[in-house]
Amino acid sequence: SALGACSSTPSEEERGEELYLRLRYLRAAFETAYADHSSATLDTVSREIKSYARNDLNLFVQDLRNGALWKKEIAAFVLGFSTNKKAQAGLIVATRDPDLNVRGIALASLGFMGMADTPLEVFQKNLNSPHWYLRQAALYGLRYQLTPGDTGGMISAVIKRLRDSQMDVRNEALIVLRRMK
Repeated sequence: SALGACSSTPSEEERGEELYLRLRYLRAAFETAYADHSSATLDTVSREIKSYARNDLNLFVQDLRNGALWKKEIAAFVLGFSTNKKAQAGLIVATRDPDLNVRGIALASLGFMGMADTPLEVFQKNLNSPHWYLRQAALYGLRYQLTPGDTGGMISAVIKRLRDSQMDVRNEALIVLRRMK
């Protein structure tokens, strides 16, 4: 019968699209809550994103490597909420993506993961990027990688960013320097 051919459950492709649309919304909610310093909203949104990062890890790693650009950006963002080695490896590779946005999100997310064995070189090489967005993302990532008293051998490179032409880069440099204190 015609009704028997209709499926009430979404296809894998439809589920993936719905997932990414939900994550696009959660990313915007996270960024707004972050800017507004709304810790309650950040906690709620972060918990949900972490759940997706854990449950759909393989999908995000795959899409970070081969997905459409908008999916790569979201996958890079979501993987920052993981502490999985596979997510870390995917983000390290994505720091060399040809797209600046994907690279920047991957840098920030890689740092945000806070995994002690993350190679600091991926941040260091981007501190001198001609693109301010990558310099800012590298500093943002370093904020979560360096512990108090730890300079990671990068204090002079971070100090140099205090004279950056972009105010957001200078602000991130100041935050990282305070963290190194």
